[in-house]
Amino acid sequence: MNKVGAILKKARIGKYLECKDVSKATKIHPKYIKALEEGNYEMFSSAVHIKGFLKNYAKYLGVDVEQVLAFWRREYNYSEENDKRVIKNRSKPLDIPRVVLTPGLLFSSLSFILIVVFFGYLYFQYRSFAEAPELIIDSPVEKNVTTTSPNLNIVGRTDRDAVLTINGQEISLDEEGMFATTITLSEGVNTLNFVSTNKLGKSSRQTKTIVVEATNEKETSEDMSEATVEATPTTSQLQLEVQIGPDAAWMEVIVDGRRVFDGLLGPGVKQIFTARESVKIKTGNAGSTKVILNGEDQGVLGEAGEVVEREFQRS
Repeated sequence: MNKVGAILKKARIGKYLECKDVSKATKIHPKYIKALEEGNYEMFSSAVHIKGFLKNYAKYLGVDVEQVLAFWRREYNYSEENDKRVIKNRSKPLDIPRVVLTPGLLFSSLSFILIVVFFGYLYFQYRSFAEAPELIIDSPVEKNVTTTSPNLNIVGRTDRDAVLTINGQEISLDEEGMFATTITLSEGVNTLNFVSTNKLGKSSRQTKTIVVEATNEKETSEDMSEATVEATPTTSQLQLEVQIGPDAAWMEVIVDGRRVFDGLLGPGVKQIFTARESVKIKTGNAGSTKVILNGEDQGVLGEAGEVVEREFQRS
């Protein structure tokens, strides 16, 4: 039986990619990428969590998503059923009365089915537009979370036609309304506001409080985010500090032609980037992206929700 992990690992190696390369592009932490390739599903909080990351990973590698999910369902369900014992009932069959299919009965049955389908469709449309959209956060499940890592994996689902934001920054959904991303938080108390809004303006909201505790131990190179490139600038260097707030902001940073960060930053987060020649920034929320260049405050890059791209070069 084909294993999902073997399929993904073979595709990644075939494209000459390291786990850290995949992590940058998909925003999936390297330890979850390794867990998927090794079939270590105990690392994940739920089947929905696994499915969200599998779809993003397979799509990035150009692997058939439906085929990967089919193999995964077979593999995942099989492991659960190993401990089950099926007890067959060998009792005498019951006498079941015969049903004679007549044109009248066939017509009545078909009419009933069409009516149920019609009203079911009306109810679905009513729920989609008249009611607030569904919003489920599968990870983190708890409303209050304490962690020592600034990088938090977020997985959940909402209505596929809704618009989802985390602290004001829009998050992309797949065709089924699922989302999976990693957000970088600041040390201390972080409040994440999830808002899902449908086409009629109906909204569902959830709030999570994440406390990032200070730690004296530095993360290993595998677990560290490559978002921050810190150094003491010299006269021949350029130092750019980015401050996020009051809302979250998606940001891509390219230092001297090399992409060093691509992800979501929470409010209150500060990142410093040092370059020899230039730093190029693209933000999805310019009104919450403040820049300080070589100690001089440049202000925010634009309006709230505005997508702005700026390049800062050494003079």
